[in-house]
Amino acid sequence: MLPVMDELIGAMCNISKANSHIAMLSRTHGQIETHDYMSKLFDAIVRFNNILIDFDRDVWGYISLGYFKQITKPGEIGSSTMPHKVNPIDFENSEGNLGKADAGLSYLSVKLPISRWQRDLTDSTVLRNMG
Repeated sequence: MLPVMDELIGAMCNISKANSHIAMLSRTHGQIETHDYMSKLFDAIVRFNNILIDFDRDVWGYISLGYFKQITKPGEIGSSTMPHKVNPIDFENSEGNLGKADAGLSYLSVKLPISRWQRDLTDSTVLRNMG
């Protein structure tokens, strides 16, 4: 795969050098910021979230095996079949929410650095949905 990538880069460099005398006024000015920094940040957050997901699963397992015990809160009902037991729902919620966040962040990380020429507006609609 890498030799093919190197060939493509070499071909693009040759085309660029061969056509460097052609002015492209009004085709390149006003280029948008590529959002590379956001992509790097989102990738780092996804990696961190994956560590937290692994932690959630480990703690959930330790609770299920009885190595850890959750403290019951006054008035809180535990499992429907075993009222004395407390379900590790916070860890389950965390795992699910982190997974959903990772899906969105991964999409943003892949989408934002890509631009259709310099006038692509799809990034602005995606950025509006970031919350």
